[in-house]
Amino acid sequence: MHWARVTTLLSELVVLYLERELAEEDSPLERGTRRQLEELWSIVSARLDKQWGVRELAQRVNMSCSSFYRACHRSTGDSPKQMLVKLRMQRAEELLRNYDYPLKIVADMLGYQSPFAFSNAFKRHKGMSPRDYRALAEQALGEKGTPRRNRNNREK
Repeated sequence: MHWARVTTLLSELVVLYLERELAEEDSPLERGTRRQLEELWSIVSARLDKQWGVRELAQRVNMSCSSFYRACHRSTGDSPKQMLVKLRMQRAEELLRNYDYPLKIVADMLGYQSPFAFSNAFKRHKGMSPRDYRALAEQALGEKGTPRRNRNNREK
């Protein structure tokens, strides 16, 4: 009985040691790449109205398109296009929750060609229309008593 317990504990120790030793540690190159991507996504977030292309994004971080795709996927779990949509949708949720902008303005601010294109993308992302999301947000904000900002208070 005693030896069985010792064997089990020793096996667990070996497994823990191997997991720690084999765990992926970031190399300085990987840390640098991740930092470059974070800076890039920060720039993109500030200019979501721009029509970003994968080639342009890759050039901004001095990578080929395929290297950029792999680095982005490794860093975020998303493709570059998925990451761009994610950033746009996060900003869309914020705009719809906090501002009374017409959908045309929101679509323009997020780089969509039309309110229809924006609305379709938002429905795919959130499972509801921007109008329904806004109504739900208004209801939640109304319960909290937090005023929404109107389009005259638009932040640049």
